[in-house]
Amino acid sequence: MRRRVITILGIIVWALAVGIGFAYLTDYGTRPNQLAHAPPHLPVDILGMPPNKLPTLLLFAHPHCPCTHATMAELARLIAHNRGQVNVHVLFYRPLEKPREWAEADLWQKAKKLPDVTVSTVSELDLLRFGVSTSGQTLVYDANQKLVFSGGITSARGHEGDNTGRAAITTYLQTGQLTTQQTPVFGCSITEDQD
Repeated sequence: MRRRVITILGIIVWALAVGIGFAYLTDYGTRPNQLAHAPPHLPVDILGMPPNKLPTLLLFAHPHCPCTHATMAELARLIAHNRGQVNVHVLFYRPLEKPREWAEADLWQKAKKLPDVTVSTVSELDLLRFGVSTSGQTLVYDANQKLVFSGGITSARGHEGDNTGRAAITTYLQTGQLTTQQTPVFGCSITEDQD
């Protein structure tokens, strides 16, 4: 009898541990991080070139954030449906003390393979100028350099698939109409050491 009680208690403890772990992971994956406090007008000097008459999409990323792989896949889908309708810049955070190779990791290589995308690095000062603190933060400025969208292009941390952010940007690029101006952004802290 005693052995049976111990077995049942063990199963209950195991089930509770699994349940708590699952609840924690679900909460972590669906809890958005801090949204950017982006400037209302695009500071064009950060891009190193004068803007043309297309909207500009900026995607800020940590080069080692595991959540950002899904964001990069969603960016590829967005570009495939809106090619030639937007200037896309993927801006990877690179601390001053880190070598170039640190930033040019797997995510950098994925971004470089996307058509018509400019990939470069930004410093912590640049992140402060854009109020960005989360990897995956996406900003869209219209042709007059006015902010029209701020948020993420995934529906959860590291999750690919249909989402409000990508849909809103696509609708804006194809019709000029905004269905939403903000969505949650899911990702790691952009300045956190992910190594």
